[in-house]
Amino acid sequence: MRSFLYHIGAFRQPDARQLNVSKTKGDLRRLYFGSDEAAENKKLTFDNISCKEKMIRATLNWAISSDSLVSDTYLDVLRSEYQKCLDMDGFLNTLDHIDQWLKYRNEVIHGLFNKNAACLNESIREEVEAGMRYARFIDSQVKALKKKDAIRTKMRIRP
Repeated sequence: MRSFLYHIGAFRQPDARQLNVSKTKGDLRRLYFGSDEAAENKKLTFDNISCKEKMIRATLNWAISSDSLVSDTYLDVLRSEYQKCLDMDGFLNTLDHIDQWLKYRNEVIHGLFNKNAACLNESIREEVEAGMRYARFIDSQVKALKKKDAIRTKMRIRP
């Protein structure tokens, strides 16, 4: 998910933990928090998967529901590339499945700590395969964005 955020111009470096591209930072914070007022004085880091997922979900929901914008702005470029490259509904659906998968993963981890994993063994194989499908889907979406790196190129975002 970090790679996805990098390719949409959220980070200058792929391993960054905070929004650090001045051309995109304000728009992405606004999408993440809902408004400039809500974003005021709030720290935003991408240390865990839920923050990354929330940002990706916010950009996808916005791109699906947005109306036209001023041409050549970051959000216009973002929406245009999403529409060209991504299966936005499929991506949102996959993120919903990942939420459920993460809950199951947490149950397994807690079961192992409590030495009560026997009841979870039946569906582990299916859940592992589902997790791999979700990961492959996200990889395919990242590859689609990465192919021409159009967002970063059009917005002249350099590492």
